[in-house]
Amino acid sequence: MQTLEKTDFKIENTSLKGDFKLTEKGRKILELKYKNWYSGVAETYLDREKIQLKPKNWWSGKIDIFKNSKRIGEISHNSKLHLNISLENEDRIEKIYILKNTGNWKIKFELSSESGEKLMILTPTNTWKKLNFDVQVLDKNLHAEELMIYSAYACKLYYAYVSAG
Repeated sequence: MQTLEKTDFKIENTSLKGDFKLTEKGRKILELKYKNWYSGVAETYLDREKIQLKPKNWWSGKIDIFKNSKRIGEISHNSKLHLNISLENEDRIEKIYILKNTGNWKIKFELSSESGEKLMILTPTNTWKKLNFDVQVLDKNLHAEELMIYSAYACKLYYAYVSAG
């Protein structure tokens, strides 16, 4: 069984349209910015690489993930409202991560590998204006910052799906 380690990662909203920044020990690592209120298109830079998230179309519920203008994966959901994050590495090997709400009374998100190994926990720290997250990383070998971008974006999708009914 994995032991939970406290980390100093936080995801904090920076605007009402959904922009957020990722910080560690109060130091800003990156900021993801949405193009506008309704498009769902967002972008950021991580290690000098441009990361973009773009909805495929209005009805599909799938989000394409681009790194330096090359499509590397997508975010999609299933009927249980679990969000799948599928990513392809340079060798065209696909990894699938599953983000799901594991809280009963209070929403809490867990990111797991396809085999079910827990990798990350995102705990919302809601205020009436902003949706922020404390992040705990369970796998020290994980390229966590990049997965935090996709996970935070997916968490916001989850809230949109749930609030839409």
